[in-house]
Amino acid sequence: MYRAYFSTSIATEGNQLQIIEELENKKFLPLPWVYTKAQLPAGFIFVDKNGEPLNEKSAGRSLFAMMFYTAIRHKRRFICNRRGFYRFSTTSISVSNLFHTKQFSKDIKNFGELIVYPRTLEELEDSEYFFKLLDTTILSNRLINPDPFEFRGIRDYQPTDPLNSINFKASAISQSLMVNIFAPTTGVQLNIILGMDALLTEDSEVYENAIRVVSTLAQRYILHDVSVSFLTNGRNSQTGKPMRLTAGKSIPHLSKINECLALISTSYYTQPLKNELDSLTEKETFHLIISPAHNTELVEAVYQLNERGLNAFMIVPVFEDMPVTVEDSKYVTVWRLQR
Repeated sequence: MYRAYFSTSIATEGNQLQIIEELENKKFLPLPWVYTKAQLPAGFIFVDKNGEPLNEKSAGRSLFAMMFYTAIRHKRRFICNRRGFYRFSTTSISVSNLFHTKQFSKDIKNFGELIVYPRTLEELEDSEYFFKLLDTTILSNRLINPDPFEFRGIRDYQPTDPLNSINFKASAISQSLMVNIFAPTTGVQLNIILGMDALLTEDSEVYENAIRVVSTLAQRYILHDVSVSFLTNGRNSQTGKPMRLTAGKSIPHLSKINECLALISTSYYTQPLKNELDSLTEKETFHLIISPAHNTELVEAVYQLNERGLNAFMIVPVFEDMPVTVEDSKYVTVWRLQR
């Protein structure tokens, strides 16, 4: 019996995990050697017990000797080098009998799956500048309204209080007008839009950093109790379709956003992000566009959103050595990242 699986089903870029192989000899006779050759997913750096990288050819191969009625549990350590969706394919197993007169081989399908989320970028230079810039616009412009479902108490009536807040039962008991107090709720919503339009460069790493920027911002504002939605013209690597999530501000919702980011493929052709921007209509939502591509049509679409009364701002995350054809303005800013 043989099976292989990941030590967890969800991880983040940079995590060290394990592929666990379990072998069991249910026969009375021992097996002098069992050779396994696994087709391991790309995107991992396999390491030894000390964390030193292993040779790629030897990373998926193992040789065991098994006594009768015994089981072996073998661990392959690896570092999640890139975000993405990973699945085992097959493992080839070769076994010899006790007298080395016969050899048996078999391909076994594995069903282990792993989703690797993008890492966040809080440690980058200038990140605090951009956080403060966005905080000023997003967090300071919250719409504060009373939540009619969260009762906080009763107080004396003031001339500015609405009539529908009067508590008539409490007023009758106290012989003076009393009103209900409700907890305030924030009405701010953030729509993060990731543009995966083609660049003039073939450097896909700039897209990876853009994806990490989205993950960083989504985490930051959900933890600040902001309701965050997500939209991208990038395509799902499993379905080939663009992805969209409605607003939410829970930790499970943050996981859904990171799952979408993990599944984005950089090899699919995408429809222009401008088409998505032209269809936006939510005026009470702050639309934050993250796009390494910054052609004239896309920048003009951001300006047109604001002219139509929508709140939109665009961040262009690029590497320091990349040419940029747009200048910082009221609605667009360039974030130069180090490689």
